[in-house]
Amino acid sequence: MEIKNSEAKLIESEKMASLGGMVAGIAHEINTPVGMALTGITHLF
Repeated sequence: MEIKNSEAKLIESEKMASLGGMVAGIAHEINTPVGMALTGITHLF
């Protein structure tokens, strides 16, 4: 029984780590063009 609980916790941890990595990747993909646009706009004014 304890092995199954440990296994379930490990799977949940791996899912959360994977989700965290995916969210970080998406955030990076969004922030990079936005940051570049803001930098460009700032230099214009």
